[in-house]
Amino acid sequence: MRLGYWVFPAAQGSSPIDLIIVNEDGARLLQVKKNAGRVNPGRKVKARIHRTRSKVQKALGVEFVYVDMDSREVFVTNHDYHANCG
Repeated sequence: MRLGYWVFPAAQGSSPIDLIIVNEDGARLLQVKKNAGRVNPGRKVKARIHRTRSKVQKALGVEFVYVDMDSREVFVTNHDYHANCG
């Protein structure tokens, strides 16, 4: 809301979308996750635990958003990242 969006929460408990946000540029469909990390085998630095979108979420264009509960920092996943590599 601080960024000028109207925010609409999901009407159901179990849904492929947590929030619909709308501004003058259009609507975005969001699935919100807590920013959590783990140290993967063979590594020393903690990495974000990424979730994968379901077929329905992909078809709808749902974006995954990770929120750090302590800093309130928000990270929006670039779902096209791997498609643009190579």
